[in-house]
Parts: sequence; structure tokens; C-alpha cells
Amino acid sequence: MRGVLNVGPSVGEIETFSFLAIVVVSVIVFCRPAHLVAQELSDEQARQLAISAVRQSRVVPESTFLNPHRLEDLEEAALSLQWNVRGRMPQKLYLVSISTEGYEIKGNEVFFHGSTGAGADRYVGIAAETSQTYRLYGFTDAMKDFNRMAVDLGFRIKDELTAERYALFAFRCVLGPKSNNIVYSELQVRHIAEDYFYAYNSPAEARRRFGSWWRGLRLGSVPKPLGPHAVKTHSGFTVELLLLDVAQGRPPKLQQYKIEMTTDGKTAIAETEPPTQRTDRPL
Repeated sequence: MRGVLNVGPSVGEIETFSFLAIVVVSVIVFCRPAHLVAQELSDEQARQLAISAVRQSRVVPESTFLNPHRLEDLEEAALSLQWNVRGRMPQKLYLVSISTEGYEIKGNEVFFHGSTGAGADRYVGIAAETSQTYRLYGFTDAMKDFNRMAVDLGFRIKDELTAERYALFAFRCVLGPKSNNIVYSELQVRHIAEDYFYAYNSPAEARRRFGSWWRGLRLGSVPKPLGPHAVKTHSGFTVELLLLDVAQGRPPKLQQYKIEMTTDGKTAIAETEPPTQRTDRPL
């Protein structure tokens, strides 16, 4: 009698294989790191947490309209500055600016909220995995919360170039739009000042006032090139930078800042003595 070749698995083998497959899948699902299992916050949830952080701090009246928008360039910087370790994914961070200006929809009506003079933007950081919030620019404890955020996210400063990038990130998180006027060249100083004088004066008066201001400006004692400059220290790095502060009603003013940081991202920001500046004639 001719034998039959059995090329398929037996019932017992199928049952054994099924059991092992279930065990393997269970291990993969239940033994994953918590940060892979946890549900990340959505964009809308992050915005609402940022609004709540502003309201809970009572820096604006309860009835104030608040308009959130994300600072995506800062979010990308936060990802690039996190500790790069094999097997550890960077933590997603939402950075949200809260303004009191913008459009509000109520039913079939649209309302526009303009500036009241007291409603400056405020920045809030939100960790997508833990829902932790960090009160940054516009809050009195901005520096403290920034350092807490640095520890939670695992920032690492490994060299002078990273220190300069991190200094700009920290400066903007803590001092907000003030970072827009960080200067990188004498030509940029000139352009920012010219824009200021021409915005508030007639062309002839603007030329006179700018000329007087420029002659009184002394950049000779400032190290070149301008822009953030990092120096390694025993505990981390120190970065110095210049910005041109402009505010209506007074001449532009050079300000110098020193940003000290440890290698794990803890930071202190202080204004230092700016370059000598004088004015030849009243502005």
C-alpha cells in the first residue's frame, strides 16, 4: 500500500504555534516602554491646556478672550536639542503662544478682539506624553519653569555650536519677542534703528535723529563678529549676545546678555553692562 506524504502541521503543532504567537504578541504589547503606550495629547488638547495655564495664573481677568497658536519653529528646536540616545525617542513638546487678540466666533457672529495694551502674548510649553505644562515668556517664574522643562525633556549641550543654538532657544522661550532684535552685524543694527526712526518721524527728522544716534553709538569695544558667542566653562557654557531694544518714546538701546548653562540645559539669563553709548544731541 502506497503511503501518503503529510506535508502540513498536525493539530497539536497548530495549537502550540498559536499559543506561542499569543505569548509573543502579549510581550510586545505589554512590555513596551510607557512612553510608547501612552496616548499623546492632540493639538487641540495642548491648546486648551495652555489656555488653562494662563487662566490659572490669573495674569489676565477671567473673562479675557485668549487666542492660542503654536510656535512650530520653537517646537522643532526643542526636538533637535534633546539627548540623543539609542533607543530613546525625543519627547514631543508643544509650545503655544497665547494672545488676547484675534477673532472669536459665537454662534453666527464673529467678534474681533484688539490690543488693550495690557494683553501681551504669553508662552506655555506642554509635554505631549505627560501633559506637564511649563509657564514661560510672560510669567514671573519663566526661568524656573524653563529649567524644569529642560530636565524633564533631557536637553544636552555637548559643544559650543549646540550651546549657541540652545542659548537662542532659551532666550526666546523666556524673553519672547525680545529675541527678534538680536543683532548679528553692524549693518543689522543700522537697519533696525533706521526702521525705528522712520516709523515715528518725518523723513527729514528721521535722518537727523538717526544720524545723531548713530554717531553716539560705539561698537568698537564689542567683540566681532556680532551674534551669539559661546565659551566653554568648568560647568558648561557661557553665551553672550547683543540685541537692540526698541520701544516707542525713547531711542533704540543696545543691550547685552549673558546666558550661562550647564550641560544638562539648566540656564540662567542676565543682562550685563552694554557697550558705551552716548548721544551727541537730544533726540
